[in-house]
Amino acid sequence: MGSNWKRRLDATVRTTLGLFAALILLSVPSRAAAQIQTGTITGVVTDEQNAVLPGVSVTLASEALIRPQTAVSNERGVFSFIALPPGIYGVKFELQGFAPIERSDIPVRISVVTTVDQTMKVASVTESVIVTGESPAVDVKSTSKGTNFDSELLKNIPQAREIWSTVEQVPGATMSKFNVGGAESAQQSGMQVHGSAPGQQEYAINGLKLNWPGGNGGATAFYFDYDSFGEVNIMTNGAPAEVGTGGVYMNIVTRSGGNNLSGGASAFWEDDSFQSDNVSDALRAIGITKGNPINYIYDANGNIGGAIRRNRAWFFSSFRRFDINTQVLGITRPDGSPAPDVNHQSNFIGKITAQVNNNNKISGEYNFNYQNRFFRRGSDVTEEKASMRQIEPAYITQFQWTSVLSQRMFFDARYGFLHLIFPLHYQPSVGSNDFPRQDIFRLTLRDAALNDYENLATRHQVNVSTSYFADGFGGSHSFKTGVELGRAFNQNHYEANGDYVLRYFDGAPLEVQTYNTPITSKNFIGTVSLYGQDSWTVSQRLTINSGGRFERLVGYAPVQSRIGNRFFPAEQFTEFNDIPNWKNGLWRVGASYNVTGDGRTALKGFVGRFMVQEGTRLVQQVNPNDLSGDFRSWTDVNGNNIAELAELGPPTRPYGGKVNKIDPGLKQPYSDELSVGIEREIVRNLSTSLTYYRRNNRRLFSGINRAVGPEAYAPIVLTAPDGSSVTAYNQDRATLGRADRLITNIPGLQDTYNGVEVTVSKRMTRNWQLLGGLTIGKDEGLYDRGLNDDFNNPNLNINREPARISLDSTYVGKLVGTYVFPRQVTISTNLRYFTGQPVLKNIPLRGLNQGTVTILAEPRGATRLDDVTLWDVRGSKRFRFGGARELELMVDVFNLLNQSANTAIINNVGSLFGRPTSILPPRVARLGARVTF
Repeated sequence: MGSNWKRRLDATVRTTLGLFAALILLSVPSRAAAQIQTGTITGVVTDEQNAVLPGVSVTLASEALIRPQTAVSNERGVFSFIALPPGIYGVKFELQGFAPIERSDIPVRISVVTTVDQTMKVASVTESVIVTGESPAVDVKSTSKGTNFDSELLKNIPQAREIWSTVEQVPGATMSKFNVGGAESAQQSGMQVHGSAPGQQEYAINGLKLNWPGGNGGATAFYFDYDSFGEVNIMTNGAPAEVGTGGVYMNIVTRSGGNNLSGGASAFWEDDSFQSDNVSDALRAIGITKGNPINYIYDANGNIGGAIRRNRAWFFSSFRRFDINTQVLGITRPDGSPAPDVNHQSNFIGKITAQVNNNNKISGEYNFNYQNRFFRRGSDVTEEKASMRQIEPAYITQFQWTSVLSQRMFFDARYGFLHLIFPLHYQPSVGSNDFPRQDIFRLTLRDAALNDYENLATRHQVNVSTSYFADGFGGSHSFKTGVELGRAFNQNHYEANGDYVLRYFDGAPLEVQTYNTPITSKNFIGTVSLYGQDSWTVSQRLTINSGGRFERLVGYAPVQSRIGNRFFPAEQFTEFNDIPNWKNGLWRVGASYNVTGDGRTALKGFVGRFMVQEGTRLVQQVNPNDLSGDFRSWTDVNGNNIAELAELGPPTRPYGGKVNKIDPGLKQPYSDELSVGIEREIVRNLSTSLTYYRRNNRRLFSGINRAVGPEAYAPIVLTAPDGSSVTAYNQDRATLGRADRLITNIPGLQDTYNGVEVTVSKRMTRNWQLLGGLTIGKDEGLYDRGLNDDFNNPNLNINREPARISLDSTYVGKLVGTYVFPRQVTISTNLRYFTGQPVLKNIPLRGLNQGTVTILAEPRGATRLDDVTLWDVRGSKRFRFGGARELELMVDVFNLLNQSANTAIINNVGSLFGRPTSILPPRVARLGARVTF
């Protein structure tokens, strides 16, 4: 790696570690705060006259703990247990002269502060009081907003059994895919919540971010074993300073085993014999006779956990095989049979947790995933031969050490490593003389994929934090400081038959897109974050949560070279540093007020800033050894349907690292978040909330071509494919081929979300559970096409605003629930509604000096896809055979209403506009069985 880059980053690391140590030494003592990786139990012990009781012995026990924990209430009667793994807990209170009290069935959830205040009675004789099921439904201290999926929700709700279907159940969350029975589980989904910027999601495994480093940094390199989940916390708003991302924060806490040997196996099956036909008469009228049906889906898992040594060390292991075979709308094989989409996923996880002594615990975990997509397709209507072959191994290793340094100080250190090989290769049937043929009007691709690609990605992540607790200084404080260090590598290798793509317009040769292949680009980013946060309990009614965070992100590319091809010569490239080199400080503050003083009503508010996360894409944009090229007109003189050099015009519209530059003053975008709401426990264990959300995404960046300004374009009237007359802008021939692209913050490039949300939640008690929400919102702003946009090009500025941004959905409704009838018969439901997502209505135009351009016919969102209502149900019966042995038989029905909403369409104006390229899979049943012991 480059010495300059390493020296700068190392200096930042040393400075950060020094500041971290200073913050530990200067920490204000405090009481208790929620941990994003774990949960907290805290409370105040009083007598019958409401006087605080110091010296009360408090014992905490749970199957989630290797051994019980004890604490003693302080001079203010306060006790706390932090860093608790999720589970169900019991608390015992003991003090000489008072009757002992035992409380059971207390849930601990990730990122939640569970308040357990207790009144003790004077004992006239030896007696003991046992209280069951009295646990609060409202967190009156935390100001973060999220949804916790405990083991009951994860097991009971009918869904596709993966993380994206889990996020889909969260109130307010919108997804780029709608997963019916697992039909979409082979490909991760984009997501958005309350106006979060695209790509602002964080995949944390046991509290440690291990995202794929490519692109904007918001994707995962891993497909997870659903049955390895112990609990999942989806944080959507009001995240504390220890969370960097201001969108969807997903924390997956894996299972850990226990003192008793336990485990299980599950199997789920669905195929075409279990499904209906959802092709409507309207679809048949345009020639669509089959939708996106499922051929078969098979999901099998086996897991086991137990004690290596009781009360000392535990183990857990799980294996999963997930096969998904579906059909692709409108695509057939040469023999006329439907084209399949064949996918296999395999997972293995092994985990060991050990209590070294009373104060120190360590754990290690290994996750392996094989993600195989044999016919992966992009957005175009792609024939099987032009699809991509993805045989992708990935693994994650993790280590954690937690230590109770004193009764007031807690230490946590975590390390994680991600390794991924992500190939998108040609199909084996593609020969050296098969060239990709792309029709930009019909949106089709045939003969070969656009290129042959392989990505090697790694990420090292270290998180270290210290929490310190005490009372005083105007109340109780909980102070936490932490440092996060990351280093990520992203290597891209491209090859392409002919070093080009043959491009057509409605079947006629149009142009070629050239490549600088073969190439191998190497790109690095380093990240350093330092944070401090305090949860200040001013009184039993008021808690103020505040924090600050410093972040640094540095990009780098080492010396590299490439061989030449017929379009571009061989070249050697020097290293470059500081692309980008961002340093930012930010703050967040929230307040929670216990309105009634009984822990049943909380008024909450939050305001804070989040930096928009980035991956390696900026480094890649200016790396001349990444994929680059240009466009050249093509006249097929000899009619052989192969572009030859003599048939090509001069280069136009160059792209890639050779012509891209980063503005030296480029600033990192940010997202400002505001929320105000009230939460209320209506009846025991059932709470509801009403919250207003506002999010401003600001200082966004995109591209401009400084070599060709707006003055180089003249208006011209052309005929659109639908026959209408359209005004476009013709580029001066003297400027063709000029390119000096600058990625910079664009004035006015921003968006704002406003929305209101009602939620309801009840954990599993008295045989039923419930989770639901209704969100009404709007995310509106200036539309951009990403880093390859050109705000100097008047064609691209047509109808940019007012645009609906990303996955904007006006109405989002969720209702998830379970009821257990007598004889262990269970009915569960999972109902979701989404306003149709915005569509770009494009007008592709020919006849311009610069070649073909595409303009917007209307602002994004004026046309939408169909509204989507998905209703999934489950019926199950459990059979118990003594002890913990149990068999559960399940029948799930997905898309109960048999909706056929379009989820993608041809969006070019003309006779094919609006024709679906994807619809919801039809109603399908799934059979399942689960054995546990």
